[in-house]
Amino acid sequence: VEVIQLYATALVMGEKFGDAESLLIKASKEVSDPSITGRLVEVYLLAANQQLVRAQRQLESSSEDPAIRESIEKCFASAASVLMQAFKIDPNNPQTLALIGAIGKVREVERATFRREILKFIAEGQANSQAFFTLGMLEGVSGNHEDAIDYTRQALALRPESTGAANNLAMFLIMKEMPTASD
Repeated sequence: VEVIQLYATALVMGEKFGDAESLLIKASKEVSDPSITGRLVEVYLLAANQQLVRAQRQLESSSEDPAIRESIEKCFASAASVLMQAFKIDPNNPQTLALIGAIGKVREVERATFRREILKFIAEGQANSQAFFTLGMLEGVSGNHEDAIDYTRQALALRPESTGAANNLAMFLIMKEMPTASD
């Protein structure tokens, strides 16, 4: 198991995420060891981070060029895809949920996918504070302040000491009371 994990790490360092993923998936089917699936989640998170860094660099270079815009779209789609894989393996991983929230802030297409998958997770009876917190963030950036408030309150009910959730709740309550452009 240790050798497999070391080899997977070497593949990741060489940016061969697909090879590392294949190795770890095969190993997880042959050996029942939670550290292998944990390493697989890490590989997905590293791959997502790499795609986000690539998209950021391209945004900084020239966001007007259609070819670069298309490449940026592919980077975000790839990052979202591997994050959903990580979420399906370990839906309680705070790093995964934080990246989902970060992408969801700027990408409506991925936001809808993330929302659907997290709601499915909750419906299966696996609710946790971080999942509700992430849903609150996704709804808040969509302008759905009522839903953002509800989800953030649920996050606080499960983890009352969460200052992030308390701050977000205050922000969403204020935003709800602010006049909109149509007012």
